[in-house]
Amino acid sequence: MAESQQDLIFNPFIATVLCSLYILLLIGGLIGNIALLFAVISRSALRRSSAHCLIANIALVHCFLCLTSIPFTVLPPYLGGWYFGWIACHVAFLVTSAAVINLALTIITLAAERYYSVIHCQQDFVIFSSRYVCVTVFLIWITANLISLPYAAYASYETNSNTTAVPQCSENFPDTPRKIFWTTTFLMTFSIPFLIGLVIYRSVFISLAQTVFMEKLRSVSVARDAAAERRTSLVALKISVMLGVCWLPLHLMNALYDFAGISLGRYGSTLHLAVHIIALTSVVLLPIICFRGDESFRASAGSALKKKEVDNGDKKPTPFVTKSQNEPLLEWL
Repeated sequence: MAESQQDLIFNPFIATVLCSLYILLLIGGLIGNIALLFAVISRSALRRSSAHCLIANIALVHCFLCLTSIPFTVLPPYLGGWYFGWIACHVAFLVTSAAVINLALTIITLAAERYYSVIHCQQDFVIFSSRYVCVTVFLIWITANLISLPYAAYASYETNSNTTAVPQCSENFPDTPRKIFWTTTFLMTFSIPFLIGLVIYRSVFISLAQTVFMEKLRSVSVARDAAAERRTSLVALKISVMLGVCWLPLHLMNALYDFAGISLGRYGSTLHLAVHIIALTSVVLLPIICFRGDESFRASAGSALKKKEVDNGDKKPTPFVTKSQNEPLLEWL
């Protein structure tokens, strides 16, 4: 293959930059999101709100993206084919699509939880109660995987095609169903969640800023609760905006491929990996937003680490101290 026709991802400099960014996203995303999960799980059940549990679900989805989307996206172009088997081919399409839909459904649920928690000043809706939030998260995962089944079903694994002898994993969607599926997922994973979130959070912050609401804060404890609700709502809004901005370029590139039929030639794979990296920056930005925006996450992680240090300290053997180390030497004479 001539150098002028070779894909840019095989350029040594570009390959080094792309692989370095993916490694940073993999390491930083796993460490940050596991720390976020640890901060939520370490909280007592009485102090663990539904919003924190939903944010923890986003962190869990990000962990799955780090472990599946990154290797399954960056390795095949450089390996020259798909060497993970036919099961992994279908699983890769299923996990990637389900993760994006899971994020969108969680964002909508988080916005609705903020609406009921702040405007109604209570969590009386059963799916948003801290007791049933695990059931809500489970239903989100089931729904996301069911919606993604057609995408995984049309994944094609070929070990001996007409153009190449190496195994290949690709999308084999017919033209019309692919456009319908893309339009539906785009509306579900970007347009509708973003618009619903903006409307809900506008109402939430208006409610928090109203003078009538502030006049009800007659005690320090109530004022502290209102400040905590404001911090949590602000963090939830930042997460929604961040996910929308990070994943928009990838949605737009998919639209160019599916609807406009634009082929970018030797720049196609490079631009695809670039927008994929932009989308996955959300795995690093989520822990930063949570730990900087809400001190309860930092306090939970810090207290859990201190408790672990104390527990480890209690298990240390007590050093043997002789009498000569505690009493003067003259007592021995």
